[in-house]
Amino acid sequence: MCGIIYMQSDVPVSKRILERYTAQRNRGYEGFGFVAFTNRNINKYARFQTEAGIKKALKEIDATHVLFHHRFPTSTENVAETAHPIKVSHKELEYDYYVTHNGVINN
Repeated sequence: MCGIIYMQSDVPVSKRILERYTAQRNRGYEGFGFVAFTNRNINKYARFQTEAGIKKALKEIDATHVLFHHRFPTSTENVAETAHPIKVSHKELEYDYYVTHNGVINN
């Protein structure tokens, strides 16, 4: 199970992201990640194993857009590399993509 939160505003949203996470914490608290941006510029991309790590990182940003993901790992162990968002970057792609999903993706 996991939770996905996206917020955008004219003012920084990290405090509101943390409030929403607290309200839906039961959807997962063992794997975390976010991508934060303002005006199409990535402020920070981070993934964590612990709740303490993600809370500290979110408090340090002032982005106006944040895509946040939290989960109970089901198909992988709880390591930062398997947390979402997952960055997809390749020389053949015009842009980098940050993928977050709730469920199973297969071919």
